[in-house]
Amino acid sequence: MTLMRGTIHLVSAADCLALQPVLQPVSHRALLGSAFGRNLAGLDLDALRAAGRALVEDRPRTVAELRRLLSERWPDRDPDSLGLGVRYLLPLVQATPRGVWGAAGPAALTTVDAWLGRSPDGDAAPDRMVLRYLAAFGPASVADARTWSGLGGLRAVFERLRARLRTFRDELGRAHAERVAPAVATRTPAAVRKIRVDR
Repeated sequence: MTLMRGTIHLVSAADCLALQPVLQPVSHRALLGSAFGRNLAGLDLDALRAAGRALVEDRPRTVAELRRLLSERWPDRDPDSLGLGVRYLLPLVQATPRGVWGAAGPAALTTVDAWLGRSPDGDAAPDRMVLRYLAAFGPASVADARTWSGLGGLRAVFERLRARLRTFRDELGRAHAERVAPAVATRTPAAVRKIRVDR
């Protein structure tokens, strides 16, 4: 499905349901800032979203099918913009066989709701996502997290999470944070790791 930076990612069902509400504004902003979005200026995007939802929940559809079918309703609009508009406005997944390793076929899209049988959880706060990002890629700056996710307003999230983060400063004075690991018992065995330090 389309997630970070408006690109397609392979994620678990749980991650799909948790990440989609957080990252939907990135997709919406990407549409509005594109030539496709400019071609949709003045169009009721809620009506486009509803029409697209009805089509892809009836059965998985390719973008080519969406272009053709949506053009019947809005013949004065650019068909590519209509089809891609639905792709950016709705939480969509690629249905099989495209989503199966070793199988080929055009990308047929349906909604997360139709595919998983449940809707994304609706919690649009990025806090959990930022903590997971820092656990995987930290220490990282606010700018690093913004580049990775495409989300703005992350400085406030880092501030909100300050008690759960450890902060470092680089040689230029920029703050980098990492997630503070949960405490472990002192007798917990840990693998020895070699770390190369370049000076």
